[in-house]
Amino acid sequence: MNKKVNSDKKKFNFFNFEKNVCFFILIYIIISTFFLCYKFKMFFVHTIFFFIMLVYQIIFLNKQRIENENFVARSSFFLDKVNGNLFFKFSIPLVIVDFYGKIVWNNENFEKMFEDKKIFNLYLEKIMVDFNLEKVLRNIENNVLDEKYTIFLNEKCYQMFYETLEMHRRKEIKSNIVLYFIDKTKEYQLIENDLKKNIVQCIVMIDNFEEVLQNTPSESHGKLLGTVEQTIISWANEFYGVIKKCEKDKFFVLFENENFERIIKDKFEILNKVRNIDEGNKISITLSVGVGKSECGIFENNKLSQSALDMALGRGGDQAIIKDEKSFCFYGAKTREIEKRTKVKIRVFTHAFKEILEGFDKVVIMGHKNVDLDCLGAAVGLFRICFMKNKDTYILIENKTGSLQKTIENIENFPEYKDKIVNEQEILKIFDEGTLLIIIDTGRVSLVESPQILNMSKQTILIDHHRRSEDFIENTILSYHEPFASSTSEIVTEMFEYIITKNNVRVEEAEIVYSGIIMDTKNFTFKTGKRTFEAAAYLKSIGINTSKVKKMFQSEISLFLKKIEILKSLEIYNGNIAIVYGEYNTSQAQILSSMIADDLLEIENVKASFVLISSNNVVIISSRSFDELNVQIILEKFGGGGHMTIAGAQIPCESLECVIEKLKYAIDESLRED
Repeated sequence: MNKKVNSDKKKFNFFNFEKNVCFFILIYIIISTFFLCYKFKMFFVHTIFFFIMLVYQIIFLNKQRIENENFVARSSFFLDKVNGNLFFKFSIPLVIVDFYGKIVWNNENFEKMFEDKKIFNLYLEKIMVDFNLEKVLRNIENNVLDEKYTIFLNEKCYQMFYETLEMHRRKEIKSNIVLYFIDKTKEYQLIENDLKKNIVQCIVMIDNFEEVLQNTPSESHGKLLGTVEQTIISWANEFYGVIKKCEKDKFFVLFENENFERIIKDKFEILNKVRNIDEGNKISITLSVGVGKSECGIFENNKLSQSALDMALGRGGDQAIIKDEKSFCFYGAKTREIEKRTKVKIRVFTHAFKEILEGFDKVVIMGHKNVDLDCLGAAVGLFRICFMKNKDTYILIENKTGSLQKTIENIENFPEYKDKIVNEQEILKIFDEGTLLIIIDTGRVSLVESPQILNMSKQTILIDHHRRSEDFIENTILSYHEPFASSTSEIVTEMFEYIITKNNVRVEEAEIVYSGIIMDTKNFTFKTGKRTFEAAAYLKSIGINTSKVKKMFQSEISLFLKKIEILKSLEIYNGNIAIVYGEYNTSQAQILSSMIADDLLEIENVKASFVLISSNNVVIISSRSFDELNVQIILEKFGGGGHMTIAGAQIPCESLECVIEKLKYAIDESLRED
């Protein structure tokens, strides 16, 4: 401060004069003008006198100004000292850090947050886990200084505020960050106590009520149902819940959030308890539990619990799903789906489908990306149905190359298919509000062939057999989602029986539909039930040639040789899980991975297989298993899905080595849960 004062003392600034000096100069000019005109001698005397007075004023005023500035400097120094002591004793914890997060100053109350430990010169991120320097710096850069942060430290909760501070030292300006911490522990505890008393709503449903009774001696029905009901009621009472039976196979349960957290830690052991009930029943009883858990009250939880139950049933049952405002959380799903023997559902759906179809002249059938035989078979079957109803029908396939190229070319030789199997750009030219869109073989928004077409559609029908996922296609006018079916081709075959006759279906079309069933069941090995064989028998009665179907699965010799090369990387992980990996930058990478995954299950003692192929900056995973390991749950962690025994995923922009490590971790985690 003294240096600044001394430097100013050497400078002369005319404009630092006070107003009276300026006024004095103005008077001089007026009087001098008068003397200059009338008395020239007096002008010189007056001028000398003026300059004497002017010098006096300059010396006097400059001295007074310096004294004033010294007074201000002394006052500022005194106030800075007072403020320094004030901040040091300030009741709110305060710390100053540089832009690297290093502590450069703190007050007493900030040290008390760390139980008076010496923290000067330490980095704040190392001693305060919840502090995120990068986020703070990013907000400062974007001029966001009003964001609040919650910091937990030593069983206390603080709200953190911050602002930038410029510090002058040796002609340098250094920027720092001032952080203030306000103790919000009492408020946080009140909120926590309030949350503990929040009501969580559960809907518990017996998945296979009718099927279990059909496979249980009639004299054991009463005892079986009584045991199931008592087990569910005892579970609710154990966690202080209120339970009400609302239907023969459905229960309504309310829990306090505090008690429900114990159920989560218990990982819904009720699923295992009910599954292990043995009262003469030949089929294990399974439950689906839908949970609504939000902070918005009972009304919102009621909607969330129903949505969670729909998700659980859509994924095959035998699981509990918790839904809040943002996401789903999954528990269970350890058993294979049980086939539903009744055909009422498909008959009702087909009747509704036929009525809706009558209201449209134009239909677009769209499957998932990288169309496979099941998707193509379902598309061809639906095309035949729509064609017989005199609808202008199109099948959207973006890429006709690869293993399906010959099959597609063969079907395009028929006159009704000419210019009807088209790409996205061609569909966009003819798609309008009066077009009916039919989505097949996928229920996920992210997997459809053209998300743009899906967004444009005002009237959408969904037909799928995969387990329901989080990004399930909503807002459809009609939906047939059956995870118990082996394939979408099986579903379409069942629709044939109620909407057209055998004579209306070409043998070549029936062969493609049949190949779809063969593909998804792996020659009737996986997910094959009574209705699967009934559908296959119906197609066989049309006159299909199984030898021609077999040829659809033939691959090029280059693909066969690549399979042998990739199999050299075989690793048996954890004693019974086969993992292979490699690179193949062609459109047939998906087919290759599926082929290898199927073949690996033929190795003795292998219970599950995972094939990872890096192709064009995407890692493709195909997996298979024999019931004992739920590969769907594992691959859902990678954004994939499928069924308990057949699943897949695609991971973009990650290295093959990184995905392999993540996969092994996911497998270990799943085995630990089992």
